[in-house]
Amino acid sequence: IIGEAQPAASSFADGDPRPVQLLCLSAKTEAGLQQFVQDTRRRLASTPDTSFPDLCYTANAGRSPFAHRLSICAGDRQAAMDALQARLDGKPGPGLKESVIRSSQAPKIAFLFAGQGVQHAGMGRDLYETQPVFRNALRACENILDGRMDHALTAVLYDPQHQALLERAVYSQPATFAVEYALAKLWESWGIEPAIAMGYSSGEYTAACIAGAIRLEDGLRLACLTGLMENLTGTGMMAAVQLDEAAVDAAIAAWAGQVAIAAVNGPTHTVISGPGGAVGEAVERFESKGIKCHRLNISHGFHSSLVDPLLDDFEREAGNIKFTTPRMGLISGLTGNLVSRAELSDPAYWSRQFRKTVRFAAGLQTLRQHDCDALLELSPQPV
Repeated sequence: IIGEAQPAASSFADGDPRPVQLLCLSAKTEAGLQQFVQDTRRRLASTPDTSFPDLCYTANAGRSPFAHRLSICAGDRQAAMDALQARLDGKPGPGLKESVIRSSQAPKIAFLFAGQGVQHAGMGRDLYETQPVFRNALRACENILDGRMDHALTAVLYDPQHQALLERAVYSQPATFAVEYALAKLWESWGIEPAIAMGYSSGEYTAACIAGAIRLEDGLRLACLTGLMENLTGTGMMAAVQLDEAAVDAAIAAWAGQVAIAAVNGPTHTVISGPGGAVGEAVERFESKGIKCHRLNISHGFHSSLVDPLLDDFEREAGNIKFTTPRMGLISGLTGNLVSRAELSDPAYWSRQFRKTVRFAAGLQTLRQHDCDALLELSPQPV
């Protein structure tokens, strides 16, 4: 004995009140996995006094992962036992996933951050109440935003008396940034590390922050500046058109200077933006020809001439930001290519990024060229 005994480690369940647990099992062969499933179910049944989160933690962290894998999402011990029994009976079990890993190399993951229009009342509430990492990240954003917003971030997100404020861009933009930033920190705390980050429109601020190109304070500063859209005359409209970019560009020539192509999301998915009247007329023209359109749940015409009065402010603010070399690949929404520190440091880049077309489809192709295996969308809702 060379030292005093250390205090016993606290239970994994202490401070981990997550509503759903993940139970992971693996084996070298299918037969081995089947036996492990049977043993695990028996253990769950025979140890009713042992914490279910502790059992999951031990199963997940205490063994090396092998090729034949099984995972179960379960809210309690009985739900896990039911899923394991279904697996033993050869039936699909609730929350049960299986795979056989063919490569020992970890997957290459990209984090994708959404832009405008994804906000909703109470977004992230369960995570805020149960996950300390998420809660601390959100509070860090709230402290930075103190003085920049008239109401506290958590009040805007979770107080029913203030949640209507999320309909205003001056609140929705920094709130969305904060939630997506907190989501990224939560995934990273679970060991899910991105190799590349990409943001859609204003989501690029969060991507740049997670990539280490800008500080959290500066990302929130840009998000707040985007929120000033609500102070401009005319709110505008955005709509998705199921048509390729060239065809849409030719069709909107009738509204030159008003309707712009805001984003190219895929070969036949193009977003237009501009004053509500002009965009509405363009949508009616498309629909009269049998082309499907979808008006977006966004009250402002981002990436159109409506944002021009803010461009000088964007360049001025960006000129006060110190950019560093991203610690991972960072894809530009302006070009769809990997972006360098030199490009990011140019204040004009950010005004163009705010004004010009979002090249999301091109960004996806770049992710494919860099052999990303999984794209993880960090957003309050899937878009």
